[in-house]
Amino acid sequence: MTEHKFGETLSQAMCRVFVVEDHALLRVNLETLIGMEDGLSSVGGAADGESALEIIPERKPDVVLIDLSLPGMDGIELMEKLLQEEPDLRCLIVSGSDMPAPPEQARAAGARGFIVKGDPAAILEAVHRVHAGEACFSSGLV
Repeated sequence: MTEHKFGETLSQAMCRVFVVEDHALLRVNLETLIGMEDGLSSVGGAADGESALEIIPERKPDVVLIDLSLPGMDGIELMEKLLQEEPDLRCLIVSGSDMPAPPEQARAAGARGFIVKGDPAAILEAVHRVHAGEACFSSGLV
């Protein structure tokens, strides 16, 4: 999915991140945070699943950060639709709470990670880990 320069390893490649979050302030903050992080590049965001489904194919992200609770369709449903079109896309679900069922549902549906919102450093670390091919589920969640 990502084009790399000759001699560049995956860990050195810029990771393109798309944010799907219905709260505008949080979405903009996440996009800004991602854009300031070495190795990460924000390629945009969307407030809901329908918009994300239209925009993501054009932006070609490596990692999609998806809020679990979205208007219209939830984050897991959005992720399933994205993965039908692009099976190698790496999706990281974020949630405002650490409910026990959603992390298991997210993993079963193809999520590479599930993390609770709150700690910006933890979110950035999760994005890096998911981009590197690791699974990243908040401790105690799965």
